[in-house]
Amino acid sequence: MSQHGHESASTGQSLADKNYFLVRRLHSLAGIVPVGVFLCVHLITNASILGGGEAFQKQVAKIHALPALKLVEVFGILLPLAFHAVFGVKIWLSGRSNAQQYRERANIRYTLQRVTGGIAFVFILYHLWHMHWVGTPLGGGKFVFEEGTLASARTTAEAIQASPWIAPFYALGILSSVFHLSNGLWTALITWGLTIRPRTQQVAGYLCAAFGLLLGAAGLGALAGFRNFKPIDSSAASSPPAAPVVQAARGD
Repeated sequence: MSQHGHESASTGQSLADKNYFLVRRLHSLAGIVPVGVFLCVHLITNASILGGGEAFQKQVAKIHALPALKLVEVFGILLPLAFHAVFGVKIWLSGRSNAQQYRERANIRYTLQRVTGGIAFVFILYHLWHMHWVGTPLGGGKFVFEEGTLASARTTAEAIQASPWIAPFYALGILSSVFHLSNGLWTALITWGLTIRPRTQQVAGYLCAAFGLLLGAAGLGALAGFRNFKPIDSSAASSPPAAPVVQAARGD
């Protein structure tokens, strides 16, 4: 190969690498904002079921009162989530590994980051079909919001309690998503040059672990709340009282 051809190939490779790392950073950022922020809000909102159906319904009503909610969901959550997921799959399949840069526990975290990312990807697809309105045309979309009723708590509980395997699958998906976020936050701080020294990385690791434990507890607490919620009782409680039956007295 000529020197000119070699320089062109080298330049092309440099441009490809530069674009790759730029997209990689956008991928990292999207995983935190808005996807990670949404995960926190979603799990904490769901955890309000521990205070009863009325408490959960109140939080859901606040969300549904937001203007242009579906546009916010599509452009603020679903599209960034799709970008993060698709590029995450590309990273997985490309086999680009940085495992040699770290040792011992960091290697384990790197491997778990990929594994939990794959589990979270499958779980989120199922969850969108199962509960979200985008899954309604395919027989999903079990979540229902009705103003002034406990339909949100009832339909969510019914969906979770529909089969014995659903709650364990949700538990696995929640824990995988939480670990992927908290560990991804730790690696993002390194990637973006915010925690360069080993000491700051160690402190950040403890903080991210504590964050993950709290968020995981909220997610599992919400799941337990829906498993123990009584959909039949809530349906009866949210129904308007029946009109009294007046029986005319018969004369003798």
